[in-house]
Amino acid sequence: MHPKCSETAKVQRPSCAKYSRLALMIALWIVFLWALLSAWQAKINFKPYDPFEILKVPSGSSEEVIKSAFKKLSRVHHPDKAAPENREKAEAQFVEISKAYKSLTDETMRKNWEEHGNPDGIRTFALGVALPSWLVNSSNRMIVLALYCLAFGIGLPLLVKQWWSKSKHYTKDGLCHSSMSMFFRDLKENSSLKKVLEMLANATEFVDEIPERSNAGPAVEQLLAILDKYNDPLGDHFELPKKALILAVCLIVCRLPVRLLELKQDQAFIVSKAGKLVQGILQIALARQWLHPALSCMALSQYIVHGMWEGHSPLLQLPFINHDISRHCLAGRRAIKSIADLLDMNESDRRSLLRSLDDKEYAQVLSIAQTFPMTQIDAVTFKVLGQESIIPGGLITCQVRLSLEYPRISTMEGVDAMGKEKVSIKPEDDVQTFEFDEDGNLLDDPGRKVTDSLTTARPVYSPRFPNAKRPFWWVSLVNKNNTNFVCLPVKVLDLVDRKTVTLQFPAPPKPMNVSLLLVIKSDSVIGADITKEVKFTVMPPSSNSSNEHWDISGDEEDQAVPFSSDDE
Repeated sequence: MHPKCSETAKVQRPSCAKYSRLALMIALWIVFLWALLSAWQAKINFKPYDPFEILKVPSGSSEEVIKSAFKKLSRVHHPDKAAPENREKAEAQFVEISKAYKSLTDETMRKNWEEHGNPDGIRTFALGVALPSWLVNSSNRMIVLALYCLAFGIGLPLLVKQWWSKSKHYTKDGLCHSSMSMFFRDLKENSSLKKVLEMLANATEFVDEIPERSNAGPAVEQLLAILDKYNDPLGDHFELPKKALILAVCLIVCRLPVRLLELKQDQAFIVSKAGKLVQGILQIALARQWLHPALSCMALSQYIVHGMWEGHSPLLQLPFINHDISRHCLAGRRAIKSIADLLDMNESDRRSLLRSLDDKEYAQVLSIAQTFPMTQIDAVTFKVLGQESIIPGGLITCQVRLSLEYPRISTMEGVDAMGKEKVSIKPEDDVQTFEFDEDGNLLDDPGRKVTDSLTTARPVYSPRFPNAKRPFWWVSLVNKNNTNFVCLPVKVLDLVDRKTVTLQFPAPPKPMNVSLLLVIKSDSVIGADITKEVKFTVMPPSSNSSNEHWDISGDEEDQAVPFSSDDE
């Protein structure tokens, strides 16, 4: 295992409280299964009422035989002939014999027995709750009353108070209201990635839930000195005690080793909590429709998962790849910028490039590199439902068909790392092959079989993140001026094989040619973002020409390209 990965594995060990909860859960499941098994194996001794059997005569015997049997049994089990200690039992047997005799000789009782299985007629059932005997014992009523008072008079109000106190201080997503208030106050329309990280470091969760380490001073000072060499993204805006609390974020970003156990625990807590906090900041940015802070939050989510920062090579997501190796891959004519570029290389050139790794490390790098999901845009369509063309002021429905692919090592010329032939995409390619249903929705390819039964994508390789991380994607349209969203991003959680994402926005008020940028960003994979230029034409209302075709141009990039003015 990679040494840095082993450092992270130690941090990921569950605490004693987690072990206790797990043990309690296992014990409760054992008790539940035992009760279920006991109920399943319990025997129900239900025996139908049979007066012939009670009188010890064959079924269907004549009335004379029944009377004779009754007389014999009456003489034997008559209460007057029984001993005093057996009289009660004899009385019960005599009553049962008498009832059986009447059931066979009395017409009404025999009819009831033959129709309902009971000489007295239809039976009535009484249902109740099985309670322990001590609970219904009259001598224990004061104890039971006291328990009810404790449970409903003290316990229940305390639980309600605890729930209300928690809900009063936390949002439905589990974030502190004070943190969200601070984010709302400090977030600006031009907030940069560094500013978002500073806001994240000031979150109440990190101040209140992480104690200050009295023995962390020397370690913090030493690490801060090292941070200066890495251009600490947080700058010098924090005092030393608070710096110690948010230091773990810097350690993740700069990939510095942590040798103090307490700081390792802080680091694991901060990284696991930072994802939710970034989502909280993103919610505020999207509510205000601010493009740049939203894109910064999406990028920061990627960096936290992999312990990277702006400008780092996507190759650092792989094991055993450090900054020196990533710079070596980027140098010269190679210009290996992404994982797909690395897998697309010739085997001999790739092995020469990674010659500092032994065979085992090299094999592990290639194996993990093929597990990173990459999104592909299969089709983009624009239309106004119920119209032959896009008209001014209409509600445009943009449907984006995405597919999820996993790169693999190319073995043939003319085949890229995604396993597809290298072809140039033309605006008119296969436009007429897309089909719509009666509601105007783009139909997925019926010949495509989804072989993956998962409902979410597989977890990505992220050894520096405390928990398993399943990726999701944001899909949005922005204008070419790079200033605001045309429509808010759609969060895609269930992209496993293929997925059609629907975006809606109003058309311009007059006829024109419109160029937008389709932006697809992952929350946990660096280098898999897509920015594509898409175009459509707004036709005059009187025009009957159809404009359901789409156009994609431009190269895939890892980050948004500058917007240009729309063509009119």
